[in-house]
Formats: sequence, C-alpha cells, structure tokens
Amino acid sequence: MLVHARSDNQVPYSNALRLKASLDKALIPNKLITTTGFADSHMLGGEVYSDNTPILFNNQNWVAEAKKWMETYLS
Repeated sequence: MLVHARSDNQVPYSNALRLKASLDKALIPNKLITTTGFADSHMLGGEVYSDNTPILFNNQNWVAEAKKWMETYLS
C-alpha cells in the first residue's frame, strides 16, 4: 500500500506511480492512495493551527480507504 500526496515537494509523486507500475507488472497486490494535503499544511491532510500544537486531521478519507485495503489483503 502506497500513500502519497500529489503535491509532495520532497518526494516526487511520479516515484509512487513508477513503484505502483512495477508492482502491477509483477502481479503483486497493491494500492496507491493519493492524499489531498499540501506542503504548507501536512501531506496526509492534516493542519497545524499554531506552533507546538499537534497536527489535526480534518480529512481522513484516505485512512478509511487504507483500512479497507489492509483488512482485505492482510487478514
């Protein structure tokens, strides 16, 4: 399972696409989940509202999608 933000400015999204293509070619079950986060918040959809506070995740649709995939393939 790959979870990657399209707007990641440190690891190109194309890396996730290439890995997924390789896994598909090898017939290895996999899932690419693209999150909607941005570099100025948090790549996985969280937001920091002030310094030294925890990241708050408002949009966790990807978490439910990941949970469903893991329950299918890892149980």
